[in-house]
Amino acid sequence: GFWRHQPSGIRNGHQVLHGRRVHGKRRAAGLIRRLCQFLQGMAASDKTDAFFEAILALKDLDDCYRFFEDVCTAPELIAMAQRFQVANMLLDEYTYQDIATYTGVSSATISRVKRALSYGADGYTTIINRLKKEDSAE
Repeated sequence: GFWRHQPSGIRNGHQVLHGRRVHGKRRAAGLIRRLCQFLQGMAASDKTDAFFEAILALKDLDDCYRFFEDVCTAPELIAMAQRFQVANMLLDEYTYQDIATYTGVSSATISRVKRALSYGADGYTTIINRLKKEDSAE
């Protein structure tokens, strides 16, 4: 994740410098400044909004293939498709072992998707349930 690759930053609400907690009032000001910068970076930007609007403008599966072939590398696209498949299987209550065997993904990937299902923004669940409703209506 994000924190593993950061030599310094904010972890679990504590300012961290090369793996060690940093104390003191001056350091607390730095912590607050870094937290604000991090939150600003996470906020929706005009570029992100424009990208999502472009995705919403895709009309069919062929549009999707052409767009994502240009936007993503093959490994990125495969990884996203695998994570979506894992989410679907987790919601269908498959075991980690069955998912790993069937999809070839690591247990770390399965755990990451499970964490998103449990604590995320409900994106996987919303879309998967919507697709299942559409399938059952046809």
